[in-house]
Amino acid sequence: MGLSHLENVSSKTLAFFLDTTQNHDFDDLVLNALLKAAGKEVHYQLHSKKVIREKVTTKGRIDLWVETSDFIIVIENKIKHHTDSNPF
Repeated sequence: MGLSHLENVSSKTLAFFLDTTQNHDFDDLVLNALLKAAGKEVHYQLHSKKVIREKVTTKGRIDLWVETSDFIIVIENKIKHHTDSNPF
């Protein structure tokens, strides 16, 4: 499967399921589950406006950037990294 870059695989998978325009038949289920896990419950349909992998900023790159009409969700994947050797 070419899993030499696990963070990229993780980002691609998350991007697909968090993008409500993709053909996965989950609508906003994954997006709502992520927000609920973060302590934010939303009781209405969410729609992703933009899902960007490897978004470039002035301080580097963000693994996954998800925009909805109400939220911006930023995900930084850290697979096989430790906080003592790779600060967030």
